[in-house]
Amino acid sequence: MEEAPLDRDAVLHWLKEELGRLAETASEQAALHAQLKEVARSVERLQSQGHPIPDDLRRLKLDLMMRLEDGEQAAAELKQWAEGLRPLLASIDAVLTEARKSGNGPKNKGGRKRKQKVPRTNQEVLREYLLAALRELGGSASCSRVKDHMRERLAGRFLPGDLMKRKTGEIVWENNTHWERNALVKEGILKKNSPRGIWELAEREDKT
Repeated sequence: MEEAPLDRDAVLHWLKEELGRLAETASEQAALHAQLKEVARSVERLQSQGHPIPDDLRRLKLDLMMRLEDGEQAAAELKQWAEGLRPLLASIDAVLTEARKSGNGPKNKGGRKRKQKVPRTNQEVLREYLLAALRELGGSASCSRVKDHMRERLAGRFLPGDLMKRKTGEIVWENNTHWERNALVKEGILKKNSPRGIWELAEREDKT
């Protein structure tokens, strides 16, 4: 059975809508960065004055960071679209040029595919979710419980690269969370001498 031809206008309309949506999401980056900078300043000011950080302010910071992640993902998708469409448009132009010159059909031009980097949640976002989990769990919990808490909060927000496995068999986002925990210990935000398998906020973090 012969397949029905694609509706060119419908395809072009969908493509225009999709690219417009991605461009709009990516264009919000500057404003979101400015908002996040102001929120971060407010958090630092409250911490320096010894005041507790309101939960609403913490949630706003996390929301802004995740929206920035969405914007970065949209920008990456736009780049992928551009890289995919550019050779296609060039091929169409070459075919039309050749057809005008000699009437020959399109030439098959091979090309090596570029390996696309799979997007994943950045370390700063994982850090915020890790600290938020410990605060909500009373300042101390097993690493497995912390990751379970983070998994619940990040459900639906994981990026494709987060759920891939490393050669060791460990899930990428969990492995990156362990690295971030080590960084927090070095910075003195988490306790260094906690019992094995326990992640614990330092005293100065408990007071915030």
